[in-house]
Amino acid sequence: MDVAVEIAIGYTLQVEMFVLPVLVLLSLLFPTFMPLVFTWPELISMVKRYLTIVITNDGDINWFEGAILLPAYLVMGIGVYFL
Repeated sequence: MDVAVEIAIGYTLQVEMFVLPVLVLLSLLFPTFMPLVFTWPELISMVKRYLTIVITNDGDINWFEGAILLPAYLVMGIGVYFL
């Protein structure tokens, strides 16, 4: 289970840190430029993902860390629903 969580979290971080800048640089070859500008739900999702990485980094999670993550997911869900 630890390997599955590590792969899932690591893959999203790799996509964010590698693919997005590459797409911006590749867009210079086309007539329309792709700026690296994010909407509020995307920014909230990135902060939530960072919080998840920080909390699960030690390899051990308890009820308190889970209780910290629940409001983060709740805020993300409410934000996506109303935006």
